[in-house]
Amino acid sequence: MTDGDRGVPVVRLGEVAKIVSGGTPSRANPAYWGGDIPWVKTANIRNGRIGIDDIDERITEDGLKRSSARIVPAGTILMAMYGQGGTRGRVSVLGVDAAINQACAAICVVDGIDPDYVFQALRHQYDAIRRMSNTGSQENLSTDLLRQIALPLPELRKQRKVAQVLMTWDDAVQSAEALAGHLQSRRDAVLRRLLDDQDANWREVALAEAGTISGSGVDKHLVPGQAPVVLANFLDVMRKDFISAADLTHLVTAPETSASKCALHRGDILLTPSSETREDIAHSAVVVEDIPRGVYSYHIVRLRLHEDWDLQFRAYALKSRRFLHQAYRLCEGSGQRYVLNLSTLREMTVRVPNSHAQRRIGHILKMADDEVESTLEVARLYARQRRALAARLLMIDGRSA
Repeated sequence: MTDGDRGVPVVRLGEVAKIVSGGTPSRANPAYWGGDIPWVKTANIRNGRIGIDDIDERITEDGLKRSSARIVPAGTILMAMYGQGGTRGRVSVLGVDAAINQACAAICVVDGIDPDYVFQALRHQYDAIRRMSNTGSQENLSTDLLRQIALPLPELRKQRKVAQVLMTWDDAVQSAEALAGHLQSRRDAVLRRLLDDQDANWREVALAEAGTISGSGVDKHLVPGQAPVVLANFLDVMRKDFISAADLTHLVTAPETSASKCALHRGDILLTPSSETREDIAHSAVVVEDIPRGVYSYHIVRLRLHEDWDLQFRAYALKSRRFLHQAYRLCEGSGQRYVLNLSTLREMTVRVPNSHAQRRIGHILKMADDEVESTLEVARLYARQRRALAARLLMIDGRSA
């Protein structure tokens, strides 16, 4: 089989690679766990190289012998055959000899085929490979399905050249992401210093004194006859410090009374009152403009201030360790979900400096956030350029496997 436009041979993955999976020793037997053998699961597969420090579990020789787990050598390509979210279909290259579980497919290419090229080709076909699994209730991949993946296969010299070019782009993306991570850590340290090292002139105020807290947000429904609105939801608040109309894309409907009651005005502070983990309670973001037809969801509460806090400072005022520790301590839950009820939230206190200090703090932290975001945008740009280049070099459009 060949690519008719370019005359490049197209093979099935199973023709040029041995594909096997592993297993999991019994969790009920502690003698199988905590040994010296690295044991890889799908959570370790993240579209890159898996080093020894990336593998968080170990099994014993006895656990290996008494299960279907198997050791595969460094350099093996691993693909996640199932897993939560976007895990299924991801690929990584194993950096050390390690055992794998039954959800990981080990792809060992034959001599004369460049494994880095195969890795890049499989990575580029991520979406198409995931669609191959959408045939049953489990939506899992299998080794048999993986053997059927089509793979354009130029001669070895071209394989190596393509792989090297794409790995260079991978390095550029990873470097930009690493720089963004460093800048984020620095920003977090600055935030801690500015908000936690407070002087005696800061005043302490309960949220109920500073403003009005409202819950009972809009549900995620589309009901004929109701008013169309755009929703600020849990993830919007978790991902952003500043929310504008352009950030909200979730269209729903609501009665006019609810649309009015839950409206979003410039300066509103949105908080997350519930989550599956305590750490995600009381995250906050500020609305930076009046948002026509904008409303907050039932997973969010709104703090509308009576006091005149600086707009940028509002985005950070509730991010101090002291405030978040209050939320962590006061939220109620049984381990499945934690909730900070409105009466408790109203009693929580925040420390606020004078207006000059607010403007200074808000300005410094906003500049730090902008620096992180601009670096992430560079990483996203590199990633888009890499994908376009991969489509040309690999002669795969990414839509079919």
